[in-house]
Amino acid sequence: MLVKRIHRVGALAVVLAALASALLGMEGRTGASILVGGVLALANLRAMSWSVQGFVNVAAQGGRLQGRLVAFSLLRLLLLFAVLLLLVKAGLVNLLAVLVGFTVVFFVVLMEGLREARRGSLRDSPEGGPDGA
Repeated sequence: MLVKRIHRVGALAVVLAALASALLGMEGRTGASILVGGVLALANLRAMSWSVQGFVNVAAQGGRLQGRLVAFSLLRLLLLFAVLLLLVKAGLVNLLAVLVGFTVVFFVVLMEGLREARRGSLRDSPEGGPDGA
């Protein structure tokens, strides 16, 4: 499944980014902050996946969107904001490095989405590919 692959590749990319920050001689908190940002981004992605599955299941059963699914999405964002705020206010993380962790995961989501779209377009093409091969 795409979300599982994004989690695997995203986790690897975040760890590599944290290691790169250590190799570049950045302070120790930078690498840890990149890891925190990546973990929060991956957890947020997992929660979004659950929300979307919930929306789809409700719609497939002919029901209306339930308020608790919408509330869960709002709660997810509030929790993410609260965790970030607490970590930054306590001085435990470098905010810029946390954003790097989020950005790494975002980039992985984009790249895996493009890869999946390309695979889908090749499968769906009557000639077997965009160039007719």
